[in-house]
Amino acid sequence: MFCNGAPQVRCFQSQGELEQLPERTKVDVVFSGDGGAKGLAEKFSGRYIELQHNAEIFWGKSPKQLLSATGIAMYSPWWLDYAVKYYRTTGLLDKSCDVFKRTLEEKTTFVGVPEFDQQASISSEHVREKYGIPKDKRIVCLLPFAAISSLAFWPRHIFLEGSRLKQLLQIAYKRRFEYLRHVFDGLNERAFAKSLRAFCDRNDALLVVKSREKTPVYSHLAAESDLVLFDGGEYPATLFELLKIADLTMSFQSNAVFASIAFGVPHYSIRIPADDFFCSDTKRDRDSRVRFSNYFNLGPDGPFDFEGVTTATDIPEAIAELPGRELSSFALNPERADQYVAKFVGVVDGQSSARLLDIGAC
Repeated sequence: MFCNGAPQVRCFQSQGELEQLPERTKVDVVFSGDGGAKGLAEKFSGRYIELQHNAEIFWGKSPKQLLSATGIAMYSPWWLDYAVKYYRTTGLLDKSCDVFKRTLEEKTTFVGVPEFDQQASISSEHVREKYGIPKDKRIVCLLPFAAISSLAFWPRHIFLEGSRLKQLLQIAYKRRFEYLRHVFDGLNERAFAKSLRAFCDRNDALLVVKSREKTPVYSHLAAESDLVLFDGGEYPATLFELLKIADLTMSFQSNAVFASIAFGVPHYSIRIPADDFFCSDTKRDRDSRVRFSNYFNLGPDGPFDFEGVTTATDIPEAIAELPGRELSSFALNPERADQYVAKFVGVVDGQSSARLLDIGAC
């Protein structure tokens, strides 16, 4: 599995222990996707490389924290422009946009997505055998709705709640009568699961739900699925295994769209209603609504809505249209897919990890 020996794992329990780890372990280079927000880059004497993890590399840290790194590994040039726009929109820039962009560009190397180097080592035949999936069966892979980052009323008490009685009781108890229409119109995950099941039956496809430990699969969704999987290990990623055999992926605006298109699988992205998901007037929710508007809901030719590659729709439309749609209507347009990958993912050649290591060696 590893060409140069097994990795050593070191744990930490506090910020102080984290700051001591680089010196204690005598490392020369730190690759991190989160340490900049914790001030690690400023405290480490060696080379410190910020590694992009979708847009979260920017959300979790200030421009100063980002630029404190020795180097920054990004997917593609599009993200450089996104960073400038994001920090300008949030009012976090303490210098001109041109100066910030120039400084950021000097520190940045575009490497692609190192995780996607796994693609060449995964056998579709082995994946089907591992999970007991027939060779001739088409696969629809769903990444279920995740409510973990929301403190709002709607996700758990309306959309994910499978009992109409419990929905109504919660509405009465919390006096959230604006959600009565959601209950009477059946705008919830149970209805979505039934529509998705009808879509899969119409197209003679298996429905595979792939989730994570922090995102439970509710019984009403599991009942409509043919297979429910959680991450079984770190390598290869369970999602990447499924992408080797999937004909279509679906999610609620998940960043998994990048992997899906890079693996050649079309995507159906269901929009999350930001005002219901982030409904408070706290700084946390205000910031989250900004992120939704300048990232998840960028519109045509954005990461989640790119004609011929990934289709975006709202929850009511998804519930209504899925039972009558053909799987072929989601077919990937090869030319548009190449444009998407070049724009958001960068080079996919199995060498992204090598380029990342080159940054550390400079």
